[in-house]
Amino acid sequence: MDARRPDRLRLSLRHALLVTACSGMFLLRLLDDCKAQNLRWARRPPLHLAFAAPGTPSPEDLMKALGCELWVIGDELLTVSARAVNRRDLGMTGISIRNAGDLLLENSWEDVMGELESAAASSEALPCFCFEGLVNLFAYEEPVPSIEWLPARNSLLSMSEELKKKGPDVLRGLEGAYRSETAASIIFVVERLSKASKLFLRGGFYMPVDPRDAKFREGRGKPRDPEPRPFPWGRGPPPTVAEDRMRERLEQLRFEAEQSAMAVGGRAPALLQEVEGELQQARVSASPEEARRATLRRLVRNLHPDRNPDNPAEVTPIFQYVQQLRSEEK
Repeated sequence: MDARRPDRLRLSLRHALLVTACSGMFLLRLLDDCKAQNLRWARRPPLHLAFAAPGTPSPEDLMKALGCELWVIGDELLTVSARAVNRRDLGMTGISIRNAGDLLLENSWEDVMGELESAAASSEALPCFCFEGLVNLFAYEEPVPSIEWLPARNSLLSMSEELKKKGPDVLRGLEGAYRSETAASIIFVVERLSKASKLFLRGGFYMPVDPRDAKFREGRGKPRDPEPRPFPWGRGPPPTVAEDRMRERLEQLRFEAEQSAMAVGGRAPALLQEVEGELQQARVSASPEEARRATLRRLVRNLHPDRNPDNPAEVTPIFQYVQQLRSEEK
């Protein structure tokens, strides 16, 4: 065994030298590849040079056009939020989107990404994925590279589709002319988002009017300043004299019904609470006026004393209250 040890040592040494030589050759080849790759990278033009293709806008023009559209969209979302009952988050989203538009129009694109991220985080009606393509436009050292045009276009179209889906929910609880005005604002935002997506199509570029000039908005005139609505279920213009009288009348009927239910006792107070709960559900439905009329018709039928022979005394004051409400609707 001792006689074979020198041969083993020589064999191990040969293996070690062979491995070292192979490793050195591999490292030299790897360094050569890296140098060649670095040369190729060094020859690549910056991302913003992709705009040099014929028929495409410059980054400055594209940012200005996008800023105009974002300002108008954000401003209209603020108006929608001031009217809506259950979509106040659109107000915070509108502020951030309009701020992003302001920054683009002032050529301060470095802060636009933060404003768009704030808009995505504050919105429940518009999911975060809707903003991803727009945010990525400003995630590079040079803004709005052409490789992000398609994602940005998809973002604007996604926002348009999502807002169209959420339209009935935004309109819930609104009635009459106030509802139709809000619906028109939602349609305006949906169409404007779709139109803005064409900025990122080859040959689809256009330059909008700066909306900050006298608060100009194409096709919409001057924006109406939202005013607080003194009703517990929403905001809007001040109530008319007729609305004030109707509210006082309904409050009086409610008070009288509560007094009658407490005097009768039994199930009467609970029945009154059930009636108010169903009327509240009708008020926040997609068509409040129709839902309220249908609910009152059903309650009159179900609460008729002849259909409740077991407790007519408890049902009668609630039945009379619903009858009075229905007569006020006519």
